[in-house]
Amino acid sequence: MVSELKGWGIVQIDWSNFKDVWSRASPMNCTQMLDEQASILANAYPQQKVWLYRNAIIAESWFEPVRAKLADPAYASWFMPYGKHVSKPHSPRCNKEGNTTKCSDLWHDEIGLGSCTGQPYTCGSVGDFPAAEYIFDPRSMNVSVNGKTMIQWYIEDYVLMNGGKGNPNVHGYFFVRQPACSPPPLSLSLSLSLSLSLAEESRRRDTGLGVVQDDHWDNFTAADDYSVGPSEVDPNAVSDMG
Repeated sequence: MVSELKGWGIVQIDWSNFKDVWSRASPMNCTQMLDEQASILANAYPQQKVWLYRNAIIAESWFEPVRAKLADPAYASWFMPYGKHVSKPHSPRCNKEGNTTKCSDLWHDEIGLGSCTGQPYTCGSVGDFPAAEYIFDPRSMNVSVNGKTMIQWYIEDYVLMNGGKGNPNVHGYFFVRQPACSPPPLSLSLSLSLSLSLAEESRRRDTGLGVVQDDHWDNFTAADDYSVGPSEVDPNAVSDMG
């Protein structure tokens, strides 16, 4: 597989690469696998630039930094919850994993893992909550927990969790789906903060560290109806959140 990437100047590694491997680990270790893949490519083709996937909206529990926050109730406000008066959400609060049922009051779905959570095949766990896709709550970007605001953590520990944490083999990020459904000032503030952080990290490493943004939203109607909810997740997400 590595030989097929020879000759390309930039290679982008998606979160789902080697999913059959990292999804079976307990806990899942997608972050570690992305690091290892970047290192393999760097050793094979030193001149090649490696970019990694990030999703601006979906909080994927198979990423270690995200999982740590989902596991701590103190950070619950950083993620979108189910609506208080929604008794029967389209995407259930509880999911069956093997012989165990796990629940969370934070909205989530299983679309990302797909058959991994279906029976009889089961994957490794992420903790005492469902292995699923959750949603960042952009309204909490300035909410501080344990001395760090969400936007600080989002950029320093989530977006930069690989290349920004000492892996010289990561040169950029394919940043998927900015939170355009949030108020324009918030989207602008996030984009500005991200750009400044990438510039600072580039200076520290004396190398380029960039970001490419994809604004495509899969669940939009022909009229670009933002009410259908965040990209790639259950189209009933908004109604589930009340």
